[in-house]
Amino acid sequence: MVTPRPLHVRWLGRVPYRDALALQHGLHRESPDHHLLLMEHPHTYTLGVRADERHVLVPPASVGAELVRSDRGGDVTYHGPGHLVGYPILHLPGKGGGDKPDTAAYVWSIEQLIIDVLGDLGLAAGRLPGYPGVWVDHFTMSPRKVCAIGVKVSGGKSLHGFGLNVDPDMSMFGHIVPCGIADKAVTSLRAEGCEATMAEVVDVVVARAAERWGSDGVDRQDV
Repeated sequence: MVTPRPLHVRWLGRVPYRDALALQHGLHRESPDHHLLLMEHPHTYTLGVRADERHVLVPPASVGAELVRSDRGGDVTYHGPGHLVGYPILHLPGKGGGDKPDTAAYVWSIEQLIIDVLGDLGLAAGRLPGYPGVWVDHFTMSPRKVCAIGVKVSGGKSLHGFGLNVDPDMSMFGHIVPCGIADKAVTSLRAEGCEATMAEVVDVVVARAAERWGSDGVDRQDV
């Protein structure tokens, strides 16, 4: 799914969203290798390129959050403490031997990464047709989204990625229409009975990412 290059994994702790965006763009522009940046953000709502601002239901500052426009795909989402974001910056092969990467296949690979991670943590999850991301009880009448995905592919390389609800303040999702989907719930690992810590989740994500994207070697550093 990716061209063979070293994978550099960094756990960066809590990073302001704008700083993380600048770091992503710098690596996207300058680095010949693969990168996976893992972090949390302070309370932040981000608007994707197709976002409807009416899906932000309150002034973000009134709930202690910042509002940032992003160049990722998707609508509005929440980032904050307890919410693990992963930004893979990967060199993607062209679709069918051409120059343009298969963005849908790349999104599928991120979904599968998270499905595998959650399985390792004892939580069954899967896909909901027509709705990107990862869901629990996806085969029932009450699916709940546990991981949002929004990406950008430019110049054959990826930006942005996934946001996994480990144990965030779930009330923050009540101030938006998450991902523009009004009729489906969001959840977290903790709400689903998984008591894994952020550090434990990060370790499993790194292990699964190394299997999927690290065939040419993996270098991990925690900051």
